[in-house]
Order: sequence, then structure tokens, then C-alpha cells
Amino acid sequence: MRNPVTIALVLLVVASASATPSDDLHAKANGILVQAQKTAVFEADVAGPPFHEKVDFVFSGLVLGEKKGTFVRDWVSKKQWRWKWELPDYQEISVRSDSQIGERETAEFESVRIEQLRWALPPFSLILGQNDLVKNIEFVKVNGVDTQCIRFEAIRGRDRWNREICVNMANNTLARWTNERRQIEWTDYVPFRTTLYPRHLIVKEHGDKIIEADIEFREAPEFLQKAFEIPADMRVRKACESFTNPIVIKQEKPQYPKRIGVRTVKAEVVVEVRVGTQGKVEAAQITETGGDDLDRAALDAVKKWEFEPAKCDGDPVSHKLPVAIFFGDR
Repeated sequence: MRNPVTIALVLLVVASASATPSDDLHAKANGILVQAQKTAVFEADVAGPPFHEKVDFVFSGLVLGEKKGTFVRDWVSKKQWRWKWELPDYQEISVRSDSQIGERETAEFESVRIEQLRWALPPFSLILGQNDLVKNIEFVKVNGVDTQCIRFEAIRGRDRWNREICVNMANNTLARWTNERRQIEWTDYVPFRTTLYPRHLIVKEHGDKIIEADIEFREAPEFLQKAFEIPADMRVRKACESFTNPIVIKQEKPQYPKRIGVRTVKAEVVVEVRVGTQGKVEAAQITETGGDDLDRAALDAVKKWEFEPAKCDGDPVSHKLPVAIFFGDR
């Protein structure tokens, strides 16, 4: 039920009651991002002619070496589309035909790199959250291009994360997004309909390139109805008009690994879980590692969590989602 090509960097802003210098900086930053979103965001959900999207990518930094793959999406409307991820050792296909969606994949969980690439592909949501603290806006060259870089703290409850978003000053396109672990760079923007899209992107983790991708959008008026028929060997489910994610109702705190000693290690482990219709965790996989010991502790804890299950038009359904586990003081 995930949108395969959506990146959600930050949350929607709500106007504050009184203006301060920090509010002014926040408003200025959001003004830059709103303009970038208008200029360089392509969103498939809006009405428009059918299109074909193809992404050729290379995953690096893997134990068994590089892997090449493709993502292809054919889009007619919200009720008629097809997409496919294909790698040498993994395939995932989803087809929507009116009120039904057919799905097939060759493993319980997709590659972690696929999930990371999903985040990097357009469309982009760029608006700062109300509580995000903008530190400064600086003029910086990114890949030889003049940009305005917004440095801020993303604040969610007690948690704070350093972030940076850089926007090309010449054409108002997104140039770079950075957090403590990962960096995404977008280049070679070209027109598509009334907006722009990047034909090239690179994802780095701790400074090392882990993903490189080339992207193509083109009009595709020649689609045949047969292309969107659901094959007989696919799982079929109802397409949701209204969907709600699982909600945690019982959490088990992870046990800090004894072999690490005192709680001086700070880390974040992200676990992707499949929550069944009864709200139990039916399967789990590490997608962001904190090291073997912390990964095991996170998995052991999350498997004991309980949820209000996801709902599709009010009916419980199985659903996958990421869960972040923090170790150390934050």
C-alpha cells in the first residue's frame, strides 16, 4: 500500500500566533521550499495524460558487490497503473485495475536499498514542520551550482535531528537533502509537463555512494487496456479509498545489550515490520542497522509490540511499516 516513489522529508507547517526573528527565518525558509515544490515536483495523482517512468539504478556498498536494477511505472490514472521493481535476485510487481490491486513479490521484504531509493525518487514534499528550528540560510555551491541551503533541526517531541535542504537559485529545483547519516543529490533537471524532474540522483551514506540512478519520464498515450489486467498468479486485494496506518498500542522497550557495557552508545535502528490483521507483528527485518547487538535487541523488542491494525475502508488489513528504535540518551 505504499506509494513507490514518494519522499516525505518533513511535515506540514501551521502558522504561529506571534512573529519572532526565528519565525521570520522559518517563514523565509518555507517560502523558498514552497517555490521549489511548485517548480520541481511532479505528482502522479493529479489529472493528466498517461506517462511512462523508467529508473535505471545501481546499488553499491553491498557485501556481494554492486547490483543493477530497474523500476518501471506506467500510469493512466489513480485507478489504472502498473509498476515493477526488478533486480537479479528480487522482483516486485503491483497492478491496479479499477477497484482491485494485484501484487506479487519474490521475498517477504524488499531490498533495503529499494526502500532507500523510494525515498529519493520524485515527487518531493518539502515543507518545514511548525516546531522545526531553522538555524540559518546560506549561499553554498552544490555540484558547482549556486544554492540556498536551509540548515535546521527537525524536532519531533524529545527527538532532534540535524537536517539541510539546498535549493538551486537559478531554477528553484531541489539540489541536496542531508541528515546525520544520508545525503541525496539531484541533478540534470529537464521539463516534464509544467514542472521539472531530475534525470540523475545519487544517495550517499556516511559519505560513501550507495545508490546512483538515472530517471526518465515520457508521455505514453499508447497504453492498451490489456497492460493493466491483473494476472491470475497475483494476490488480489481491494484498493482502498480510505486507509489508516497501524497504531502502536503496546510497546516493549529494548534491553540494552550487556556486552556493550554502560549506556554510552547512541544509535538508531530502523525495523520494517509486517503487522497482521490481529495487530501482531508477523515478520520483521532490519532496514537501518545500529550494529549486530543493537539490531538483535531492537528486533526482540519490536516483535513483542502490539498495534491497532491498519484499516482499509474500515476493515483490518495486513500492512508493512518502518519502526525506529533509539538507544542511548537523546
